Amino acid sequence: MDLWNKITQDLDETYAKYEQSKQQKPLIKIEQPKPVQPTVSSTVFKSKIIQQPQQLDNSKQFQDSSLSLLQEQLQKIKQQTFTTKPVNLTQKTVGKQPIKKQTQAKKLKIESDQLQADDNIIKYESSDLSNETASINNSFNQINYLKPKPLKQCSATPIKPIKQTQLKPKTEQLFQAGQDLQRETIQLPDNPKSSAVIDFAAKIIRDSQNLVAVLDRIVPKVKTFVSDTEKAALNIVRGLEGKIQKQMKLEESGQYFDEAKIMQDLQNYQTQQMKNLQLLMSQIQQYNLNLEQLSLIKAQKVQLNIDLCLDITQIPTQLQNYEKIYAKVDGDVFALKQKGQDQVDFFKFDYKNNQESCQAEHVLSVLCQKFICQHMDRVISDNHVYSLATNQHIQQISIDKYQNTDCLAFNEQYIILGHESYTKMSLWLWDGLQYTLQKFCNANGKCKTSYVTLMKRNPFSTTNQIMLLQQSSMFIQLTVDFVNFTASQFEKHNPRTTDVKDYKILSESQMIILGRNCVTVYDYVQMQSLNSCNQRFDLDFLIFTPKFNVNLMPVIINNQGGVNTTVDVMQIGFKGKIGGLQNVKLIGAIENEVNADEVIVLGVDLETNIICLYKIENN
Repeated sequence: MDLWNKITQDLDETYAKYEQSKQQKPLIKIEQPKPVQPTVSSTVFKSKIIQQPQQLDNSKQFQDSSLSLLQEQLQKIKQQTFTTKPVNLTQKTVGKQPIKKQTQAKKLKIESDQLQADDNIIKYESSDLSNETASINNSFNQINYLKPKPLKQCSATPIKPIKQTQLKPKTEQLFQAGQDLQRETIQLPDNPKSSAVIDFAAKIIRDSQNLVAVLDRIVPKVKTFVSDTEKAALNIVRGLEGKIQKQMKLEESGQYFDEAKIMQDLQNYQTQQMKNLQLLMSQIQQYNLNLEQLSLIKAQKVQLNIDLCLDITQIPTQLQNYEKIYAKVDGDVFALKQKGQDQVDFFKFDYKNNQESCQAEHVLSVLCQKFICQHMDRVISDNHVYSLATNQHIQQISIDKYQNTDCLAFNEQYIILGHESYTKMSLWLWDGLQYTLQKFCNANGKCKTSYVTLMKRNPFSTTNQIMLLQQSSMFIQLTVDFVNFTASQFEKHNPRTTDVKDYKILSESQMIILGRNCVTVYDYVQMQSLNSCNQRFDLDFLIFTPKFNVNLMPVIINNQGGVNTTVDVMQIGFKGKIGGLQNVKLIGAIENEVNADEVIVLGVDLETNIICLYKIENN
């Protein structure tokens, strides 16, 4: 520890000054019989031998090892406690049955002053989730009952309060699923056979949520104990340092002093404080014992095996020979790429008033190779700007050194262009007639081939934050500074998903990423992958199922080998087939919002080669 090194360094410097002054003037002292020296280790100061109990050297180990271990154990609990416990659920008809009670027999042993708690745990025939919750709660109570014993008073120089170790209990993220469940309104027919399952599931949710309150009580208590223990140990060492410095000042001053008395006082201080250090160590071991018991609880994965049924409604459009939706431009206007051509046609779809057919009105045609972006009543396609009002070309925006690879309409005034080299971006301002270049920004661009693509604004950010893809796997989170675009702050993210084709920011902390061979749910605040589902994804875009929710309904649609299927991205247990989308090649999404009641996609009917709208709803 840096603080321990500082203390020992101060002692060494003080001793060096003492050595130098000792050589400059003689000492006057009273001859006394040599005190009896205990058989312990010693620290030498000049010709004097100051006795120190051997255990005192363990204080550094006490701080470096025991306290850090305590903090590590607490962090383990915070990460593991609320992982869903694996349970094999067998589907059977469950009627109202008497609740059985079972006494919690296994108790944790604590070395001193422990209070043992017995919890009656509800044992249910179809699940042991309640047992697991009660076991965790029992272990929490053992920790909560621990009361640090007061130390004996010692004369020590007070030290400044040390900064407490910051533990980050992300309970609002750990229990997002529970909050989603509370917001859900589940309507089921009145069936007595279902009531037992519903009631028991509600109890599981309540009991698991109660763990949050228990954890919130325990975490501050453990943090306070860690802080108080550190301060007590450091004060003991500081007191020892003060006594040694006092002896050295007496010797330097040339005054008469009773060497034997000072040595005995020092020895008594060390003996007394060793008892306090041993008491601190005992209390740390008590906390470690209980936290270790919690960390050993292993959660199993619940296999739900829930069948997912989707209703599909087909709405023909009479369009043919299109292979991809490039962009949703304005309201019901979509840019469609012609099959095998660089031409992109803009169509306005009228599908909301007629469930039998959809009228597609042609609006505009442009040449495009890389991207389409709408900004107000204008469309940017590669290097060209078109007016949607007049359907005319109005400007060419390009930079000789850097080819455009993507565009993001940030607000009514600004657009951001991404370029093909060094992760470079440029900021452009619309002045009413044309776009003018403002400044450049280089976001971690050290490689000439690092191009920018898939720029998206974070809708959950209160700052000017965007996300972009560097090449095909590295994400850059950029906070845009419009005053000084060059000084915009960025942060790198590596979710370990290669060949990224699409992504969606789901919340203030989570995003879902579609790659060539996997789909990943990623926490961009904690910078860690929450789950990754490995399989081949032939679609180039994300399609969510209705009511998509990463905690409750984490299902997307995939095309694998020409077959449209559902994928449970969190691997909870949702399974299902999409009968109404067989022999259909999906080319894009028309309406595809998270948690929407219905999803509308565009696809090619392989039997008729006609492009149709497909409305997807939960059965």
